[in-house]
Amino acid sequence: MSQFTPLECLEHVLRTTDFDAFATNRFARHLEGGADDAVEAARTGITKVFFRLQHLGPSVDASLTEPDGIRKLIYTAVANAARDELRRQNRRSKRSVMLAIEMEVGGASADPHLEAERAETAEELNIAISHISAQNNRMALNVQHLLDHVLDERTLEDVGRAAGVSRTTAFNRVHAAADALRDSIPDLIERRRQERKRAWRKAA
Repeated sequence: MSQFTPLECLEHVLRTTDFDAFATNRFARHLEGGADDAVEAARTGITKVFFRLQHLGPSVDASLTEPDGIRKLIYTAVANAARDELRRQNRRSKRSVMLAIEMEVGGASADPHLEAERAETAEELNIAISHISAQNNRMALNVQHLLDHVLDERTLEDVGRAAGVSRTTAFNRVHAAADALRDSIPDLIERRRQERKRAWRKAA
């Protein structure tokens, strides 16, 4: 029989295992914030395990009173937290690409700084669109679906109907193009954010 309660076992495992290093080695290269995001995922996973162990009922799985069982539980929780953060970042990136494309047809701005920013964004975006469209016919088609959806404000159902494919296929093609654009212009959104901050400071 184990000498540990689940919470005592957790304390022992946390003293003897470097979960920050595990998360950094395994997930940092995939996350926008690198090691910082990986360490945050480790802390999130550990916190979830702690609360789970705090609310155990009277019947406790024997594996939760052994270091190996707790260690495995934390590894799984950390991995899930890192994957959740990666999914959130991917969704944010796709939304950012969509916003960048919408800037092309957003009309003139009364703020000259924002108007200059819009023109630079449109120019760089056009270069990225031309670059990925030239890769192959399939990607060119995906980009066209993306532009139809965002610039022409056509629904995914309409995009799919015009192409003779299902809404799901149209969705996949639109987001494949968005992913390719995101990879082609990785600094665009951050540069826009910094330029907007400078414009606000000048106006203040």
